[in-house]
Amino acid sequence: MTLIDTAPVYGFGRSEEIVGKALTAAGLRDKVRIATKGRAGAEGRRGLSGLPSRIRQAIEDSLRRLRTDVFDLYQVHQSSHVTISQPGRPIEVHGVERGMVSHSA
Repeated sequence: MTLIDTAPVYGFGRSEEIVGKALTAAGLRDKVRIATKGRAGAEGRRGLSGLPSRIRQAIEDSLRRLRTDVFDLYQVHQSSHVTISQPGRPIEVHGVERGMVSHSA
């Protein structure tokens, strides 16, 4: 296995915690790609608000749960507030590079 795809909505963040703990315990973080995601929707609906600050907070929360400082892939669903940069470049939220994602889609 070389890719793990998870999301904060899987078990209310528990999935990311389990993945982070397992990869850390096994010393496999540098051998496995991590993909996670968020859904940017209207405030009060399931998912994130489309506000850049809320998207950034969601990314930081996932990084903490996954026990890593960078994702290999972060997917944002349904947001006009996120600009996807070229592969290998950091995700941009309203043009501000955050440097926490190696690929975005």
